[in-house]
Amino acid sequence: MATNRKKKTNTAGSTKKPSGSKPASVQQKTDTKKSAAGRKRSDARIADTNSHPARTAATVELAENVFLHPASVVEGLVHIGRCSSVWGGAVIRADMNTIRLGEYVNIQDNSTLHVDTRSSISVGDYSLIAHNVMLHGCHIGRACMIGIGSIILDGAEVGDGAM
Repeated sequence: MATNRKKKTNTAGSTKKPSGSKPASVQQKTDTKKSAAGRKRSDARIADTNSHPARTAATVELAENVFLHPASVVEGLVHIGRCSSVWGGAVIRADMNTIRLGEYVNIQDNSTLHVDTRSSISVGDYSLIAHNVMLHGCHIGRACMIGIGSIILDGAEVGDGAM
């Protein structure tokens, strides 16, 4: 039984299917395959990482080379020192008092720093505040590492170099 399939001929005269090409039936299935959301895959878009820029108030002071993740919030009387970083989901809210971060401070994802009228927050140079930390009206010394999920409340003082 003969078939009417066309074969490509390479320059040496032999016939073989070009590498990397798919039969038309496979190509058609790929093009019309739908995602779980019911859209054609060709309709998919990569999210714009700047669609939610970091929110800051006019009273925020940023020193040179500060990094604010687009999904972070910094509001109120806040000073962030040179070469510090605030990562996604972090909230630094100084609506009733001041928050002061030193140089090279790292505030990681989903951490919250908040104050009330009775107490401020200070974080010393070279300190790291890990993921999901809550700091409320406390003072963190220089070169400290506050571990994941820690909660430090009003009036607490963490000495230099503490882990």
